[in-house]
Amino acid sequence: TGFFEIENILNENNGNGKLIALASRPGMGKTTFLHHLLSRMVSLNESNVLLFSLEMSKEQVTKRLKRNDWLTDKDFDRIHIDDTPKIDIDYIEKAISKHNNLSAVFIDYAGLIDGFRFSCEREKFLLRLKKICGDKNIHLIYACQLPRPYSLPRSDSKKFERFPALVDIDTNSAKITDAVLAIYRKVYTLKELEDESITIDWKKVELICLKNSFGELFKLDLNFSDNDLTYSY
Repeated sequence: TGFFEIENILNENNGNGKLIALASRPGMGKTTFLHHLLSRMVSLNESNVLLFSLEMSKEQVTKRLKRNDWLTDKDFDRIHIDDTPKIDIDYIEKAISKHNNLSAVFIDYAGLIDGFRFSCEREKFLLRLKKICGDKNIHLIYACQLPRPYSLPRSDSKKFERFPALVDIDTNSAKITDAVLAIYRKVYTLKELEDESITIDWKKVELICLKNSFGELFKLDLNFSDNDLTYSY
């Protein structure tokens, strides 16, 4: 992936398949980070990957992936993109079974999938995903959306910074997944403050590990590139 901390999670337990949530509030960049991980897995490891893209068409995703210079034509042969709308866990399982030698599966994003949308159904959905990880020995990384932070009176806003926390994730997701990663862009909080004295750096991103079943939690300060939609230390 290019990020040692994430690689440590994936390689633990003899590299057996992991279920990982990539969470963020709206507009933080979960899709671009998911695409970054996918590109790095393919370009660095010659991995075969499958992406369920429920927000973008296959053509849109391919166009975005081509903005970085990591992927060759042969690499794109290893990237399978399924942009079928209104899918469920049965469809996901059948689609995965059609591909051989997959290293990872990405879902962007889980909130649009039948069975995940409602909390009463989510536990069964995630347990099925977890079973797929074990049975197929693949990593499965799904993007999910955190709720927007609650609003405070304007007089209190300068004291307020709402970092993502594990309590923002529903109980089933926090319990069943092996790791929970969250993207946080402080710029959105600063923008809401409307304080002209604050200099906003739009490229600064924090990746926060909220749960790690195999090791320590961590926080990475990353830089985002608008030109090729990639992240770096």
